[in-house]
This record gives sequence, structure tokens and C-alpha cells, in this order.
Amino acid sequence: MLMLLYYFWVMELVKKEMALDFGKVVLLENGILSFVAAANLDTITLSQLEELLAVFVEVTDGKPMPFYSDNTQMKSLGHQERKYIGDNLYLFASASAVKESSTSVRFIGNAINHLFTPKVPMRMFKTKEEAFDWLGSLE
Repeated sequence: MLMLLYYFWVMELVKKEMALDFGKVVLLENGILSFVAAANLDTITLSQLEELLAVFVEVTDGKPMPFYSDNTQMKSLGHQERKYIGDNLYLFASASAVKESSTSVRFIGNAINHLFTPKVPMRMFKTKEEAFDWLGSLE
């Protein structure tokens, strides 16, 4: 199973893709939904999150799927944006794996998720491979 996930990680076979002004939403053949931010995007607004939610639900046909996001270029989110994500993640994600470059952010994020179990399983990772392995282990 891990070798199969690694193959998809390397090849990234795309099943569906929708472009937005600030990035793109991609559904891979392996069933992992992902958001790829535009190169110049370092924060995301509430209105962008609302647009993303509509696209996520459309791309997944309303069926929650494993979700991956590379947040290495992102700065911190505001309170409203974090709340919006927490309130709506379950609508498109069965689990959420986030790539984050900051060791301290990963530690704090994973500790909070361990102490206060979210509706949707969520973890932060240093690499995409670790994130995909974790998402694959939940099947």
C-alpha cells in the first residue's frame, strides 16, 4: 500500500482539477484531494475560503475524502479563518494532512489536535511523503 501511495505521490495522476485566482484544487486518482496555492499566496481570506469550500464540495461530489495541503508558504491565519476551516472541514475532508515547514507550528498544531480531538482527523507533517503515508494508513 505504501509503495502504491508513493507511486501516486511521485506521478500525481490527476482525476479532476479546478483553477482559482489564488491556486487550484486537485483530486488525484488515488482519492486524495489537495489545494495547491498560487506561488504568491502567503495568507488566505475568509472570502477565498468560502470559494474554496464550494469548489471542494463540487470536486468531491459532496463525499468527504482525504485532504492534503502544502502550507509551507502560508503565514498565520486569522481567528475567523481558523474557525471557518474548523466548522467546515468535515464537508469535504475525511482526514486532513498539512505540510508545514515550521517545527514549532507542527508541534503546537499536533499537540492541540491530540488534546482537543477535531471532528476530522488532522496532522501536520514536514514532508508530502509523510502526509500521504498517514492519509493512506487511515483507509
